[in-house]
Amino acid sequence: MYDFDFFGVHGYKVLQYRPVDNATLSQEFEPSIKTMLLDMTHHRFFGCSSNFSMASLLNMTEPETICSDTSGAYSENPYLFLSISTTSPSRSTFLRTERTEYGGNYADGAPSFILHYATADGNLTDTILLRSALTKLNFATVLKVCSSEMASIETLSSLSIFMHALNQYAAYLDHPRLFSF
Repeated sequence: MYDFDFFGVHGYKVLQYRPVDNATLSQEFEPSIKTMLLDMTHHRFFGCSSNFSMASLLNMTEPETICSDTSGAYSENPYLFLSISTTSPSRSTFLRTERTEYGGNYADGAPSFILHYATADGNLTDTILLRSALTKLNFATVLKVCSSEMASIETLSSLSIFMHALNQYAAYLDHPRLFSF
């Protein structure tokens, strides 16, 4: 139902919504956030309600000034923990992985995670936001994600981090390996 492009520009990872070819989603199903900018150096992200052309992304200097519909920060010690703030409506959301390993911590591990809503102090709630799976062994170009809130800011901000883990895993699979017997 959804296609996203994931690429790097100016030290940011960009997750951008791309309408599926030959399919039109009704307004209620289309993501409200079309572009996520992930700053991995400072462990923060920004969400925009519009798509940007590659030219405008290449000319971007301060993403937080043009991309202020949502913002957040994350940490990876010991669990992946996200704190997300939205401007309209004004609210804060917290998310945490169930296990310490989610793929991002291990370059040779397939992205696999269960992400729960959490309290501000990092305790898990019973509500699961999403879970992932790679559906084909050693084929890391498609990440299957199951969620009841696929187009939400919580899901998209998390996916920008998980897509980076998927890229690391794909690079690991493509790297030549030597074995000795």
